[in-house]
Amino acid sequence: MGWILELAARMTPRQLEIAIIDFKGGIDYGPLAQLSHCVGIATDVDDGSIDRALEGLRFELIRREAQLRSTVEDERDELPRLIVVLDEFRATVAAHPLAAAVVIDLVARGRALGVHVVLSTQRASTSISDDIMANVPLRIAFRALSREESRFMVGSDAALTELREPGDAVISGLASEPIVVRAHPAWAPSASQTVTKTDGLPRRRLWMPALPTRVSLADVTQLTERAHPRGEPAVDVTHGTVALGIADSPETQDWQRAFIDLGEPGHVLMTGCSRSGRTNAVTVIANQILVPGSSSATVPPLIWTRDGFDLWDQLDERSVSRHGVAARNVVVDGLELVLASVEIEFRELLVERLTHALRAPDSPRFFVTCDSRGAWTTRLGALFAHRLDFVGGDAPPGRAVWRGRQVQVAEHKSEQRTEHDIDSADVIRQRRTDTKTEGAPPSCILVTRQRGERRRDTLDALALAGVTIVDVATPDEWMMKHDAFTQLSVEHAVVVTDEVTSFDSRVLLRAFSPIPPIPSRGALILLPDGSYQRLRL
Repeated sequence: MGWILELAARMTPRQLEIAIIDFKGGIDYGPLAQLSHCVGIATDVDDGSIDRALEGLRFELIRREAQLRSTVEDERDELPRLIVVLDEFRATVAAHPLAAAVVIDLVARGRALGVHVVLSTQRASTSISDDIMANVPLRIAFRALSREESRFMVGSDAALTELREPGDAVISGLASEPIVVRAHPAWAPSASQTVTKTDGLPRRRLWMPALPTRVSLADVTQLTERAHPRGEPAVDVTHGTVALGIADSPETQDWQRAFIDLGEPGHVLMTGCSRSGRTNAVTVIANQILVPGSSSATVPPLIWTRDGFDLWDQLDERSVSRHGVAARNVVVDGLELVLASVEIEFRELLVERLTHALRAPDSPRFFVTCDSRGAWTTRLGALFAHRLDFVGGDAPPGRAVWRGRQVQVAEHKSEQRTEHDIDSADVIRQRRTDTKTEGAPPSCILVTRQRGERRRDTLDALALAGVTIVDVATPDEWMMKHDAFTQLSVEHAVVVTDEVTSFDSRVLLRAFSPIPPIPSRGALILLPDGSYQRLRL
């Protein structure tokens, strides 16, 4: 370390950069880590940091190659030298197999790119490969425990036979024969050589630390402002993008804003296990799409489907709640649960309609969350152009992969979460007709299997909704007077309660086929023009 400190004392961060990978905690390298010369330190204590460091070094070679190709000859000397210190190489390779390939690449191409590697290891003969040794001209051996180790390092027995005191070493590569050097007191910089922490340069990083476990949209905004000094909002619906969170970008040695470009075609599938962060992610997206002024009087910006009945209505052009126009964006949170909420006889037809919508070029954009291990992900996954796959397991909630990069999805604030049951132009619009909602047809005929008190309760609820029932009967009774039913259904709307079976619907209501599924304690109002609306009883 003293040798590197001396180099740092003589050279500025514009001339010298230092990167450290230490498999014994990094305690010995504290003084180096404080220098502006230090562009990264990774240890085995910080989980995952060594893997990130190795990846960062790989991209550093690529960056230097590109910079050297793009600069003129006179400017090449301005590229700072990079010293990569890798302590306990044997242990590092055992725990991180990628380390061997990265070091081979560094020693093979590094010197031409201004990169110099310092390797420290025990039992070098069994841990340093021939590919590495062929490109390491300078070798320093401290006291060896065997003749084989000494000869492997310096080509003679000197490291075994001629070293007496701790710190004594044999150096090979400075002269035609190995040189024995004696230990001296630990080096300390003189007053004129004091290493300063900074020379006014912002410290560069060869690799970023692990992504944070929690991120807010404000964090994304600050990150964007650092990346774009002129300013660029993290939430930019006007220009067609919404923020997802922060993405790890090893190739640029930075963190970047992860976002969805609403100008790009294609639907978005978010997969993951329970509590992985799927619902949070789709809520963050929805809240940004639903900024004030993003809606119009005729086209809602986004619909949140709560169950299979909502999804059916969004996919069925006959639904009055669509007002003849589909929303620009549709959220389906928990596809497996949404599909399970309807009876199995309707489920396959609902999937067929969803499949058709996902393939249609003029359909709204779907944001769908689904269990990553479920059958629906396998069946429908190919229909989505974009995927956000949550990691799950031991990873923090919100950790996912987006376009090949790890991201931490921003958290929504509970006080900012959109209420999905408020009927407003600027929020997600509820599409079920409440019993007190105006606009229900004034007169209807009722098809129900209810009798007694249950039927009276339904009639009272319809009256509260402003619906006048001109006739009521069971499906069997209506079939016995089918001609009358046909004539009445032309003149009046038909109310169907949830007890009516699919067989009843196919026989009696063939003209309205297919009849949408009806939830428990609900009803359908089938209008003479072929459209329908739902009624909650």
